[in-house]
Amino acid sequence: MVVGRVLALWVVGFWFACTGGAGAAKIESFEVRGWDIEAYSDDDTGAFSNCVAVAEYRSGMVLGFQIGEDFSWSMALFDVPVKLRAGQNVDVSFQIDRGGSRRISGEVPEKDFILVPLPDEVALFDQFRRGRLLRVQVRDKVASFDLDGTSAMLAALLECANRHQNTVVSNKEPARPSRGQDRGEGRGGGVSTGSGFFVNKDGVALTNAHVVDGCTDATIAGYGKARIVATDKTNDLALLKVTTPAATDPVRFRRSPLQLGETIYVMGFPLAGQLDNGLNFTSGIVSSLAGPANDSRSLQLTAPIQAGNSGGPITDASGLVVGVTQAKLSEVAAIQSGGAFPQNVNFGIKSGLAVNFLRANSIDPQETDTGEPLSAVMIAKEGRAYTVQVTCTPK
Repeated sequence: MVVGRVLALWVVGFWFACTGGAGAAKIESFEVRGWDIEAYSDDDTGAFSNCVAVAEYRSGMVLGFQIGEDFSWSMALFDVPVKLRAGQNVDVSFQIDRGGSRRISGEVPEKDFILVPLPDEVALFDQFRRGRLLRVQVRDKVASFDLDGTSAMLAALLECANRHQNTVVSNKEPARPSRGQDRGEGRGGGVSTGSGFFVNKDGVALTNAHVVDGCTDATIAGYGKARIVATDKTNDLALLKVTTPAATDPVRFRRSPLQLGETIYVMGFPLAGQLDNGLNFTSGIVSSLAGPANDSRSLQLTAPIQAGNSGGPITDASGLVVGVTQAKLSEVAAIQSGGAFPQNVNFGIKSGLAVNFLRANSIDPQETDTGEPLSAVMIAKEGRAYTVQVTCTPK
């Protein structure tokens, strides 16, 4: 059976979208340097599933790669001249140029189709990008694949997954591409999702301006509708107030300046619809006291953030708020510029700027110079009371 590149695209996309028992729906398709790329969603939930790229070779074999919604990645082989049985596992050895050989157990979901999960290693991703020749061995059969165009393809495939990371397709129609995709908020199907936190006892919450950009109102999970009271697009801050009166637990801001190397914690609600609905809690350190282009309004941190984290609190080891989560360095831009993956390069707005914004809008924030160190468990427990998920629909 000769699969061909068109069918191969569908097979890989369908397989990943169907692992939960649903069908697959195509979101978009395009071509990069001889590689056909398509994005797929789960046909039942509409949630993004994966982006797939395939190329057909003169041998009749088809080579493919896929990046999933969690950024795991795999290699796919079609029409390998080996007798295969659906459901079995088969060892696949491969070598890029003169590098070391790797052997990974591949899965055979369908006859003539081998799926090889690839390890989450920047070095291997870089090898595929920079390589010229891929040699693959399945049992006693060896095949070679020219990797010309693979660098551009992998960058485009990563961008595809990043663009659709929080996409939810409604009524089987293509979702809008994400705007501000590296700012840590999620947009899909016209819905923007982010995080925020209460700054007084009367239901006023702080978030990023880009989370509510284009919206006339918002929803705060657990509290209902909220008015957009004020925005500062220059400093990327916005104030929301719940429309139904509610008593809320406010954060405490730290007055004393941050120090390089301090431990910090990030809280929020990333990857809406993909992770559980509970608070997400990550840790890291302050890796720089300035942001991109030496912007002194920002701080750089190593705590991981994802789409949907935007607007959430950054706290110190005492649970005091020292910043507002804002953005991450674009992996796509870094790879397309010819560099390697940026690792844990994320940014926040310093709390001093947020405090000034609150005061300018008649909100008197709670501040203290320092606090007693708390366990991470206690900081997370306190964070549940004041950190909220924010959603809105741009007009």
